Amino acid sequence: TELHLARLHDATRKDPEFALAWMRLGDRYYATGRDAEGQQCYRKSIAVSSGRLSLREEFRIRAFYANDQWDYPEADRQFRLWTSTFPFDPEPPLWRVSSLIALDRGAEAVDLYRSLAAANPSNAQAFEFLALSLLLTNRPREMSAPLARLRELRRDDLADRWQASQHFELGQHAESIECFQRLFENCPPHRKTRNAFWFLWAIVQSGKTDAALALVPDLLRLPVPAGTEGFAADLHLAAAALFAAAQLPPLRIVPLLERALVLN
Repeated sequence: TELHLARLHDATRKDPEFALAWMRLGDRYYATGRDAEGQQCYRKSIAVSSGRLSLREEFRIRAFYANDQWDYPEADRQFRLWTSTFPFDPEPPLWRVSSLIALDRGAEAVDLYRSLAAANPSNAQAFEFLALSLLLTNRPREMSAPLARLRELRRDDLADRWQASQHFELGQHAESIECFQRLFENCPPHRKTRNAFWFLWAIVQSGKTDAALALVPDLLRLPVPAGTEGFAADLHLAAAALFAAAQLPPLRIVPLLERALVLN
């Protein structure tokens, strides 16, 4: 990954208007959790894209950029333009989940991913986004079928991610803790703080306050890679709320809140 980043940076230094290189650089940053840097690269790619990107690439970057800026109406418009212009491109329908859910069109999202999964039973992403759309529309019990299909496709990494959330939503605390712990222990560095937050929260929700308190010091010592500061801030806020609920002294709580402000 670092080699890819170095090569792309070299390309943009040699040609600052190399729109496709800026776009790929943004993709690499997003893939490693460095969202702020990814947004900057996407913004630069759009700024220099006139006549230098294909129409498909322009739809792609405008859709992803709008999505990451929480401009969901514009993101959905770009995804639909992309789909109608390139109807055989499998990519745009797969990435509409965020905009559809944000626009309160969850039922449409579920139907879309059911149809995509039925059309291509080997498409792991379709089953992953079906599970996600069911989770986000408060239908966790229906997630079992797409999660089972992910395991059949040998994508236990994706199945574990969403099965942890399914157990959490169904109040299955022991199973939720087990899944989140496995995710936390096996995930790459840029996902550590995110999964640490959910691991801690699952323990808190199970009522095991002492276990959660014992875990906090180790979690707060985790490295914070670039781009994961927001998740680290959430982790510090969760720890502060846990300390407050346990009626620990304010001197234990205030530094956590201050650190969360710095991270955010």
